[in-house]
Amino acid sequence: MELLENLISAVGVSGSEESVRNIISEEMKPFVDKSYVDNLGNFIAQKKGTVPRVMLASHMDEVGLMIKNMDMNGRIYFSTVGSIDSLALIAQKVVIKGDVESVQGVITTKEMMQGDIINYLPKIADLMVDTGLTKKELDSKGVKVGSPISFIKPLFYLGSKQIISGKALDDRVGCYILCELAKRLKKNKNEIFYVFTVQEEVGLYGAKVSAYEVEPAYAIAVEVTETDEYAPMATKQIGRGPVITVKDAEMLGSKCINNWLTDIAKKR
Repeated sequence: MELLENLISAVGVSGSEESVRNIISEEMKPFVDKSYVDNLGNFIAQKKGTVPRVMLASHMDEVGLMIKNMDMNGRIYFSTVGSIDSLALIAQKVVIKGDVESVQGVITTKEMMQGDIINYLPKIADLMVDTGLTKKELDSKGVKVGSPISFIKPLFYLGSKQIISGKALDDRVGCYILCELAKRLKKNKNEIFYVFTVQEEVGLYGAKVSAYEVEPAYAIAVEVTETDEYAPMATKQIGRGPVITVKDAEMLGSKCINNWLTDIAKKR
């Protein structure tokens, strides 16, 4: 759990994945033969072996925010990095990564700051970050337009230690799984590339670049998904095992690989 907690706690909004990459790099060193960071920022770790070459990928980045502008009173307005519902943002604690120093704040609205009742559905443009600092003080800490904003939400348990909650589980869980796989597959005969990608939340850019770079025979993305436990015919439930993607909005899953995974799962 220490590794997973470290990964979740790290700040890694799309385009600013350095902290996550550093943790993964140290963790993977003993279990691979070669590793490097490509020009886009993907961390690629290679275990040498025989063909067919297999690529396992998870993304390091998380959804977050980015400073759009600030007024003289230090109120920070932002845009989203990745898909985030405005309702999920209100009263969230955040940390802003300044060039000199990081600053903590809370997401609020004009009405909340004045003690008024909110009688409308706030949009992103209605929200702001309050740090308690003026623009001049923020400037001195290197907080500026373009600075990334990440959520502060430590890992904790829901009901039992079988269910965890925290930020960036999408997709630090996948990164955690690849690190654990590298330990278990160290003596595997195949050549395996463990690829930890960047900028997934804004367009799958890291995965696309690395796939051309590695040129694997087979590739599997290890990701997370939502549950549908409240649906009449639920197919994705917590504790019922992993999920195989047959189709999503971006792609069709490989029938060949999906059949292998299904057959192996049944045998085990």
